[in-house]
Formats: sequence, structure tokens, C-alpha cells
Amino acid sequence: MRTKNARAIDPDEAAWLADVKRVPCVFCDAAPPVEAHHPRQGLHFEAIAACDPCHDARVWRIGGMTEQEASNETTRRVIRLRAGKPILPAPSLRKRPNRALSSSKIIPRAAA
Repeated sequence: MRTKNARAIDPDEAAWLADVKRVPCVFCDAAPPVEAHHPRQGLHFEAIAACDPCHDARVWRIGGMTEQEASNETTRRVIRLRAGKPILPAPSLRKRPNRALSSSKIIPRAAA
């Protein structure tokens, strides 16, 4: 939702956001239409393609993908869409262990 003080969206931004909504969700590959999540207000070319459940749950915080990686994946998908190429799932971003949940602490062994 746009704030009342936001500047008008220019035609290039409007076209980009329309295409973002036409690609699958970058988190779960749900079919379009999806929402265009803005990590930073007013930066429309950073928008992330996210389905309603993923957008509402903020899954990028727990899914092992940063907002920058999700934005990059959205850009890759929009470029493929505009070129008429098939939109493939993200190469391997979601296969990495969850950085937010992984622990680097050393667990001490029980005393013998």
C-alpha cells in the first residue's frame, strides 16, 4: 500500500512492478499473480515477488534467503519473462542451511 506522501510511480516503475507480479513467488514458486514486496519504501526496482502467504509470513527471515538475494532472484525472473524465456526455480539459494537458525556455539560434552 502506498503512503499518501509517496511520489507518483513513473511508467518504467509501473511496468516493472506489473512484471514482478507476473512471476512466481521467489520463496515457494507459487504461481502468479503475486505481490510486489518493497524492502525499502519507494525503491520499486528492488521489489520482491512474494505470494500472499510468504509475504505475510516474512519467510525470507527464516527461509535462508536475504532480501537482497530475493530481490536479485526477482530481477532474474523478470528479465527471463521479458525475454520470453521459461522462468526456472532459483539455482540453489533455498538449499543452503538457514543462517538465522544455525548456531556457531560449541556445545560442551557431558563430563565423563
